[in-house]
Amino acid sequence: MTSKQIFLFLFCLFTITISFGQKTDFRNGTIVQKNFYDTIPFEILKNKIIIKIKVNGSDKRFIFDTGAVLIISEKIQNKMNYTKVGSVQVDDINKKSNDSEIVSVKELQIGKLTFQDIPSLVVDIKKNYPINCLNVDGIAGSNLFRNCIVHINMEKKTIILTDNIQKLALQNAYQTPVIINQIGKPYVKINLNDEINFEGLFDSGADKFISISNKMLDKAIKKGSVSILNEGFGIT
Repeated sequence: MTSKQIFLFLFCLFTITISFGQKTDFRNGTIVQKNFYDTIPFEILKNKIIIKIKVNGSDKRFIFDTGAVLIISEKIQNKMNYTKVGSVQVDDINKKSNDSEIVSVKELQIGKLTFQDIPSLVVDIKKNYPINCLNVDGIAGSNLFRNCIVHINMEKKTIILTDNIQKLALQNAYQTPVIINQIGKPYVKINLNDEINFEGLFDSGADKFISISNKMLDKAIKKGSVSILNEGFGIT
């Protein structure tokens, strides 16, 4: 990924696995404003996009991660006491399982936009590696932005949020269908050859923005369609 690449999609980073046994719908929630357009600056830390989100009027640091759902720290939940709407089982990097609450976050602000009643996981971030190395308060996951068109400009280090694609004034832009799963994660269809076809997760928490399963990766390697250049960590 070069600094001049720009990504557009419609609608993590610490290594945990989430088992959604409950029927909590992560596609709930709204944006107060209509016909909106706002530019959000971000910083890059350890190849991750960090944005500021206001929680109860106070700036908090969140990882912008389309490969995850919204996650807030236990510290935020202990202060705000958001309404619990469910729970899920979370496995950490050491395969230790814990039940995590799902809460409904009453209100968040990103730039000029106000997000209301957004489902969120509650996680003890201080105990989860490697997210505890990044000095963040949570993860801004894809369900938070499901009512937005999101334009990521890596050169300018900005994210544009709008509900009107005409406001982006795109020229000669490549378009591809995006599939949104039941918890709001965006997938794009990828064809490597006649034998390797799959839906890859558009994952801004991953170093190269696209995540695929280990099973599909092994298959592609055996077919000679891909080779491993580097390894790192991400959030699911």
